[in-house]
Amino acid sequence: MNVGPGTAPDTFRFAGNVWFCEDRPDQSRPRLPTPEKDGLVGVDPQLRDPAKGDFGVKPGSPAADKGADALPPGTK
Repeated sequence: MNVGPGTAPDTFRFAGNVWFCEDRPDQSRPRLPTPEKDGLVGVDPQLRDPAKGDFGVKPGSPAADKGADALPPGTK
């Protein structure tokens, strides 16, 4: 996250994101300029096959309703 001159970080909104550091899950929480709402932090999102570029989530994933899937229909 880079908040530089000319930005208004108090207007940023972070909601429903997945924050996971694979090699250090305890270090997954980013430093955001405003609080995260309903985010998933430090929990393996169980991606299908990221090595092959498939970043979808497996059935039963704790991230199933996060990220783009957290948006209301028609807003993606």
